[in-house]
Amino acid sequence: MGTIQSILTQLCDRIAATGAAIRLAYDKIPISDPPCRYMTGAVTAVQLASPSDYAGGSLYPLKLQLEFHLLAPAEDTPGMLYDRLEQQLMTPILDSGYTVMQLRAEAPQIQPRLNKMELTAQVTLLCRYQRKEGSA
Repeated sequence: MGTIQSILTQLCDRIAATGAAIRLAYDKIPISDPPCRYMTGAVTAVQLASPSDYAGGSLYPLKLQLEFHLLAPAEDTPGMLYDRLEQQLMTPILDSGYTVMQLRAEAPQIQPRLNKMELTAQVTLLCRYQRKEGSA
């Protein structure tokens, strides 16, 4: 199993690979070499979540807070935009071995941009790391 740093770096690489713009600001996790390549985006906090955030213990519980920007085709409905947001965030998180316990989007704004729709939202994710069984 990787260290918390390698797990976070892998997770952020996967989120960035989806096209989501990310800037990391770590809170409560000592990272010696912040990945500056994400400075165009907006993850505002990555922190270890408190055990009280969960009904039970967890390995590497994380609370991710981010400002999410998504450009989508103009014909997308608000529901389709939220589906895209969820897919862009959940897929890399699940691929990194995390389970998403809660995804909350606050203060969403949808703006038309030329022939696109832009969704901006403050997103909070509560995640817990799942040890992969039988992966030796």
